[in-house]
Amino acid sequence: GLWITLSNGHKYLNGSGGAAVASLGYRHPAMVAAVCDPKDLQVGDELLYPSGDSLGFADDLVATTGGKMYAASLYNSGSDAVEAAIKLAVQTQNSRGQGHRSVFIARENSYHGATGGALNVSGHLNRRNGNHALLRMDVEFVSPCNTYRDMVPGETEEQYVDRLAQELEGVFAARLGEVVAMIAEPVVGAALGCMGAPKGYLKRMQQICHKHGALFIVDEVMCGSGRSGKTFHVWQQEEDFVPDIQTLGKGLTGGYEAVGVIMATREVHDLVRNTDGEVRHGQTFQCFPRACRAGRAAIREILPRLSHVEEMGKLLKAGLKANLASHRYVGDIRGSGLFVAIELVMDKMTKVPFHRNRTIIERLKNKALGPDYQVRVYHSTGCADGNHGDAIMLAPPYIITEEEVQWIVQRITSVVNDFFDE
Repeated sequence: GLWITLSNGHKYLNGSGGAAVASLGYRHPAMVAAVCDPKDLQVGDELLYPSGDSLGFADDLVATTGGKMYAASLYNSGSDAVEAAIKLAVQTQNSRGQGHRSVFIARENSYHGATGGALNVSGHLNRRNGNHALLRMDVEFVSPCNTYRDMVPGETEEQYVDRLAQELEGVFAARLGEVVAMIAEPVVGAALGCMGAPKGYLKRMQQICHKHGALFIVDEVMCGSGRSGKTFHVWQQEEDFVPDIQTLGKGLTGGYEAVGVIMATREVHDLVRNTDGEVRHGQTFQCFPRACRAGRAAIREILPRLSHVEEMGKLLKAGLKANLASHRYVGDIRGSGLFVAIELVMDKMTKVPFHRNRTIIERLKNKALGPDYQVRVYHSTGCADGNHGDAIMLAPPYIITEEEVQWIVQRITSVVNDFFDE
């Protein structure tokens, strides 16, 4: 189910799935069976001796792409997966005879993970603060794709994408022949609060990357695995587009085990296989058998629920818009599938955010957990400029019912109204 009972007896509905992790809720029978089989106590020696669990999981992952991705490598977290994706991109360029390339392109106000390489390609200021001694990679940051804040009056989405494309072309012109890859989330999670890209954006960015010999990496750790509705992978909703490398994590196992994944196209796979022989990124507990079983079970449970995720997400967003779109401090309600955010602003017209020292979203999140509301939300901080900006994020499990969606809408409406009335 969706409910959590604390040791003091207090209950709340998990409307965020943690950080969009608990995609299948708690005590799901199929997931419990996958991770709690007493007959199978295999230990973690998969690094050298892959088993049916890990090989089967990799095959299942490739199958979710309709064969458009060719191979998968399994790790222990989303940050690990991003590290592996960065290394794989470098290896691929080496295999092409382009080993001199060392520059990555990422987006401002982005977040790709807490480890070294992942943090280097993260443009979110608050996440980078205090780690500058580690930020030694050569990274060029371009503008985020933020239709709420960055589109100019009268500009169409197509014109906006054209403007971002021109900016990207400028970076390649300045760093000619130096770029390894660009990395982007198709729907930005915590950094921007469920901010999706207009149709054609991903394809256009990749076309420019390929024109200049660079790869395009899609990071779906938070927004993927069915979270955004319609399809298992967000990139499948973009016409005539397949990323060169992609990452997955968080909700991929429903939160029952820790897993991070990278997948690559046949071209990337063959280039590396024919030169280095393998991805140069290994960990002791990668391909852990129980985690692979959890992943396989989760895929079986998620695939038939994709239309339900889409339907419940539309209901959730419509309910929130009906109740809160006119609220004086609600700037935007956005998202796709069961990945929805409410951005809070000090002024609706100017979109000026609240100052960070007011800790708006932290206090609202804590209030929502109280006995009058009983709902857990996730928070996005710095979504306006990497420092200021507050957004409520909702990412409930895919097993949510229509009644539970309406319950969340009612409680979120109440807590937002009460918080600002006080």
